[in-house]
Amino acid sequence: MLIELIQEINKKRFLDYIHGFTFKIGSSFRRVVRWPQVSLHIIAIVISIPIIAYGGDWGYHLFFRNNIFFQIFLFPAVPLGGLIPFMLPPVIYLYGKKEKKPYLESLAFALTQAAVLGVFWSSIYKAITGRIGPEIFENIENDYSKEFAFGILRNGVFHGWPSAHTAIAWAMAVVLYYYRSEDKTINQGSPKDTPKLLHYKKYAFVYAFYIGFGVSTNIHWFSDAIAGALIGVSVGLSVTRTYSRYWKIDNQEQSNTRVIYLVFFIMFILIIFSFITSENLKFAFNK
Repeated sequence: MLIELIQEINKKRFLDYIHGFTFKIGSSFRRVVRWPQVSLHIIAIVISIPIIAYGGDWGYHLFFRNNIFFQIFLFPAVPLGGLIPFMLPPVIYLYGKKEKKPYLESLAFALTQAAVLGVFWSSIYKAITGRIGPEIFENIENDYSKEFAFGILRNGVFHGWPSAHTAIAWAMAVVLYYYRSEDKTINQGSPKDTPKLLHYKKYAFVYAFYIGFGVSTNIHWFSDAIAGALIGVSVGLSVTRTYSRYWKIDNQEQSNTRVIYLVFFIMFILIIFSFITSENLKFAFNK
């Protein structure tokens, strides 16, 4: 596969790829902070405040930091969340080129744009909030989960609020969720041509959840992952709207609602768990 990739790049496909994923990227960027997508950003902030203030992040961190099973099972989310977004779209693109299936090329472009905007928007927030991330290799006992350095690039953009790993994963999962290969304008009404991988696209949310849950137990605080998921969904919805000219999207508003309900349900369960592990709440109830 690597040799084929190099050969394709030598055929100047790389420039075609750049042109494809930058398709109306400015519109996608602006749409992220328009209604209703911007409501997810507001909710991310509103939800994060009590989690941080009442020690939910710290209690959650202590619980998983000392659990070897979860650390072994979930740590792969860190490298996977960084590698898959930059490996999967080019593979889909090359496969689409090889098999002469342009609808797969458009999918690869949309997934790449979702990943790029996920990185961009999460980096903007990180640059402003300057939150200090968990020290996963040191057993620090003092709660430092509330430490922020608001300003411009006071703590860089490599860690902090929100989680870029999570934002990218959820943005790409939403794009894949909306993908419709049975559109007659895409492949002449031949759903049999759809690669087997795409029959399992609904499981993209399982991947996104694993990445978000995984990084929240080691390199990120819990609220970082919650915010990353919500911001990622806003990016995914925006990119989907941009590329909707290529895909047949039935009942998109209803689909939007289903996706958001799914996100909120998962987040609600984890938020309750974070409060259960919060030392501040335990102290309040024991008074």
